This record gives sequence, C-alpha cells and structure tokens, in this order.
Amino acid sequence: MRTVTGIQRKYEGTRLRAFSVITCSACSCSVLERKRSQIEKLLSSPCPTCLAIEKKQKKELKAKQRELQLKEARILREQRACDKADDTILSCPQCSKEFVHESGKPGRPAKLCPDCRVTSTLKDRRSYHLLKAYGVTQEWYDAKLVEQNYTCAICPATHEETRYGQLYIDHDHSTGKARGLLCQHCNHGIGKFYDNISLLENSILYLKEHSRVK
Repeated sequence: MRTVTGIQRKYEGTRLRAFSVITCSACSCSVLERKRSQIEKLLSSPCPTCLAIEKKQKKELKAKQRELQLKEARILREQRACDKADDTILSCPQCSKEFVHESGKPGRPAKLCPDCRVTSTLKDRRSYHLLKAYGVTQEWYDAKLVEQNYTCAICPATHEETRYGQLYIDHDHSTGKARGLLCQHCNHGIGKFYDNISLLENSILYLKEHSRVK
C-alpha cells in the first residue's frame, strides 16, 4: 500500500517546487511527484517492487499446484494399474466369448459380454415399444413375418427392401389393434386415405378412367 509520507522541496529548472513523497509501506521504496493526478494514480496502483514480488509468488504457487496435480495423477494411474491386475476374466453364457470385468468399476460383474449386452438391450427396448404402442409381442411380429413370407401384405416389397430393413406394423386407428405388416410406402399410403375404403375405391376408379392403357 502506498501513502503520502511528507513533502520535499526541490528545484524544477529554476523554480523551487513542492513534491509529495509517496512511500510503499511494504518495501519502503519512495517516489516524488508534484501533479495531483499523478499522485492519485500512484496511490491507487501497486508498487512495482511489490507487484513483481506478488507475480513471483503467484507463479510459484501455480507451479506447486501443478506439481501436486501431477503427483495425484501418477498415484491414480498406479492404483488403476494395480486394480487392472486383479481384473476377473468371465465367459459370456450367450456367445461363449471371454471378456474382462474391471475390478475398479463399481457394481457386480456383468453377466454378458459388451456386444451381447448391447444386443439384449436393443431387443428389450423393441419388445417394450411393440407392447406399449401396438399391444403385440416380438413373437407375434416374427410369426406374422413368416406368415406373410417376409413381404408386405399389399405389395411384393420384402423386409430387406424397406428403409430400416424391417416391415412396419399397420394398426386400426380407431381401435388400435394391429392388423399386419406393411412396407413404409403402403403404410403411409393407406394412412393418407384415413383407412377409408370409399376413398380408396374412388382412387382406383380415377386411375382406371385416366389410365393410358385401355
């Protein structure tokens, strides 16, 4: 902190002027200044010597913190290496492939390998979606697929030719009951006609009337 500690008179050119003595309370360094604006500026700014000491202390503190972080990271790596040595090798009951359960991870060891866990999760999600949205099971879908010979119930498109490699479940919008499996175009087509048989029959008559083949 800087304060005005006295007045010192000295010649500036040929004139004798009064200068304020501004002294730092920490390092006792002093400076002379005559102008009021400069005096206020000096009082509000830190001493250059103290500022250099403060920067040096901050730099040393930052270096110590960095050294501590590196030490903690090294200890953590060594601990993980020790835990990895105690990992358990398990065998997947579905594909019989061996996989490693990391002992450092919380929870019980997984029963399935990572690949089978993903497949099982996707199957569970699809079964839940079919049951909640259409009230059918995956077994119903597979049986319907075999019954329709893996093709759309309206057009000859197969399940492999559809957008996502599967046929869509068509359902009655009034009752919500599943009716069959359709390709994306047929499912959207009858949906655009609101399942109205009269509109579909009128569409057939319209196409026949304007068909080029007589």
